[in-house]
Amino acid sequence: MLPPRNPAVHRGRICNLNQIHEATSGAGERLVDRAAAIVGSWGFIVAFGIILVGSMLLLGVSWFSAYRYFLPNLLLCIVAGIQVPLVLMNQNRAAARDRMAAELEFEINVKAEYEIMSLHERMDREIAGLNRKLDAILQKSGVDPAPMDRPTHMEVARAGV
Repeated sequence: MLPPRNPAVHRGRICNLNQIHEATSGAGERLVDRAAAIVGSWGFIVAFGIILVGSMLLLGVSWFSAYRYFLPNLLLCIVAGIQVPLVLMNQNRAAARDRMAAELEFEINVKAEYEIMSLHERMDREIAGLNRKLDAILQKSGVDPAPMDRPTHMEVARAGV
């Protein structure tokens, strides 16, 4: 017997996770995704390294200030202070998306299990119907069908027939 279908799980269609994720994300979340994509790229790292080394060289040759490396240090602290929350917010969104993917995968597995169970029931009904027809044919020909041992569809599947 099949379990009752859960309407919350069996919606009758497969959903695109990317569309759901974009539809449920706000403007701030999309901005964080774009900023994290920029900040986490090699282009940003190379450009920031060039700017940092250039500013250190420029300030290194100037003798006017005793605190000439204060500005690059301040710049590094500011960038680090901005990058960390961006990366953490992006990781939280990625974790939420992974949870959605796991839920959708579970729904698909439940649907597949339901379909497999319904196919097994259909096969059992078909085999029972064929066995009844075979019994009728054997009775017409005068053979007693009772002592015959007929395999079930699972035994046939295991035997590879």
